[in-house]
Amino acid sequence: MFNSISLQGILLGLQCALIVWLFSGQADGVDQQQRQQALLAIDKTALNTITISDADDNKVVLKKQDGSWLLPDYHGLAVNKGQLEQILDKLVNADTAWPIAQTTDAAERFHVSASAFKRHLRLQSAGDDVEDIYLGDSPGLRKIYIRNEEQTAIYAIELGLHHAPASAEQWFDKNLLKPGSDIKVVKAADFELLREADDWVMKDLGEQESFNQDKIINLVNYLQFPQVQEVAPQGLVDKVMQAKPVVQYRVSSGDKEIDYELYTVDEKHILKSSLSALYFIVADFVADTIAGIQRDALITSEKGVGDK
Repeated sequence: MFNSISLQGILLGLQCALIVWLFSGQADGVDQQQRQQALLAIDKTALNTITISDADDNKVVLKKQDGSWLLPDYHGLAVNKGQLEQILDKLVNADTAWPIAQTTDAAERFHVSASAFKRHLRLQSAGDDVEDIYLGDSPGLRKIYIRNEEQTAIYAIELGLHHAPASAEQWFDKNLLKPGSDIKVVKAADFELLREADDWVMKDLGEQESFNQDKIINLVNYLQFPQVQEVAPQGLVDKVMQAKPVVQYRVSSGDKEIDYELYTVDEKHILKSSLSALYFIVADFVADTIAGIQRDALITSEKGVGDK
């Protein structure tokens, strides 16, 4: 009886010890696995070069120089900071608790392999550390398959291919012609607008002339944010050099005076500013609004209610 009870106690003690050992080992394994699951090992603040390519051999290089991200192969233009921060934050904070798959076949099938991918991101640090990330198909709304080349694990994270375009036109700062601060003065060929408090005043306004504040405010808003689409190709610039501008104007912003010229050539609208040596293509609706910087388009013949 005693031997039987002692044996049962010994067996029970061994079982308990085994359970404790297994759970302890499993916990260590989970911690180790979670450490290995980090999608990026490179600190994003240490990055200095990002190369993005797609399956059609399109490629764009983003490079950090003197603390600023630029496009060295696209006129050295500044990168859209918000766009870059967004994708880096999504990569750093990606939920990698559970991989979708971990096989070579799955990597090929989901297009996150070195030979089959939708986007290839090569991230390099100042210390020459390199990580290769592959973006593939979408398993659902606002999700995408992703894999680090150094790992077999494939994850589905909140990201889209539009976050990682492989063209410089989609990466440069479209607001690079924006005045640095609020516009206070707008000068055109035949009129001048001055901002006084919350209202706009037109100089040399006739006794029977007036203008609508809302119309002026809408116009100035477009002048404040002259968003461009892409750099005009040289062939188009050559034609612009032989053309007359549709409209010319100058804005005063802070202590700066900035000149703008709008051209229309080959059904394209081109905006030139003293802020840059380059010529930029703008959308039709932007050009249509800027073309309204003409006195006849802004005034009315008689004073009306609500007019100034």
